[in-house]
Amino acid sequence: MKTALTALLLCGLVAGTASAEKFRDPNAPVVNRFPLMSSDRVADCLTVSGLPVGTSAYATFELTEECCDWYISSCGASHVDNYFYLMDFDGNYITDDDDSNCSFPCNFGPAAIGSSYVGLCLPAGVYTLEIYVYSYRDANCSTTSTPFDFDICYDFCGGVASTQDMPVNFELGNAFPNPFNPSTTIEFTMAETANASLKVYNVAGAEVATLVNGLVGAGAQSVVFDASNLTSGVYFYALEVAGTVQTRKMVLAK
Repeated sequence: MKTALTALLLCGLVAGTASAEKFRDPNAPVVNRFPLMSSDRVADCLTVSGLPVGTSAYATFELTEECCDWYISSCGASHVDNYFYLMDFDGNYITDDDDSNCSFPCNFGPAAIGSSYVGLCLPAGVYTLEIYVYSYRDANCSTTSTPFDFDICYDFCGGVASTQDMPVNFELGNAFPNPFNPSTTIEFTMAETANASLKVYNVAGAEVATLVNGLVGAGAQSVVFDASNLTSGVYFYALEVAGTVQTRKMVLAK
């Protein structure tokens, strides 16, 4: 894994090409939260589920001692135009990158941060990385409104331990049918009774429906989503319980 990741980081040695002017919404909705975990304390990668354009995911990690040899990179995702913003436990800015460390077709490259770029040691503590998506491109370099999954890779001085022990206290299931017209049933399971929120977003990150908002009992649950008043396209449904979010995709085909 280490060799493969080193190869990914070589893109950081290539000067990035100029990109069109872009705007990041500092108040973008956070539709996914997860820990950066590496239980074997080796470099690792994880998949970020397709985020709607104009939305963010938050990835949290903890360093138990100072680390001066680290990186987080999405250089393998050459058709995702994204942005990294690293902050400490109190939300203070550490560093960021707007895809300037890689050079790829379509005049943009994925984001990458790390000690080799900014010469920065990270003290022991808790950190959060915001991953913001500007756009997606298809094989023809054309902007597409359909998000897709992409990988980010990371290494923190030989490993990282998660600060957020995220118990499997709920599970978001598939929508059925999917694609659907005009309604579909979304299933989810609660390990215990807790407050839950189930919302639907369009590809622009705008909330279009709230299906659940309140106390939900333990066990298997289901809710019907009626999209009669919405246009055809890709939508995302996100279940949040105790600050943890799971997101899945569904397609409305009228």
